[in-house]
Amino acid sequence: MTNPLKALRELTAGPPLLTGAVTWTDGTSSQLTLPGGAVITVRGTAPIGTAVYHRDAAIEGEAPNLPGVDIEV
Repeated sequence: MTNPLKALRELTAGPPLLTGAVTWTDGTSSQLTLPGGAVITVRGTAPIGTAVYHRDAAIEGEAPNLPGVDIEV
C-alpha cells in the first residue's frame, strides 16, 4: 500500500517558476528585482541586467527579455 501523504505530494504542484532581472552578483549569489518591484537574493549567477528564471531561491536559467503587459478584465 502506498503512503497517502507521498501520493498527495506527487499530485500537487511544486514551487512556481518565476522571473526576475539580475541587479547584483558576487560570484555565488545574485540579487533579483521581480516584476512587482520586490528584491530577493538567490543562489547562482548571471550577467547584470539579464532576465532569469528562478525557483526555490535558485537561478534555473536565462529567460527571454519580454515587455510586461497588464490585461484588465
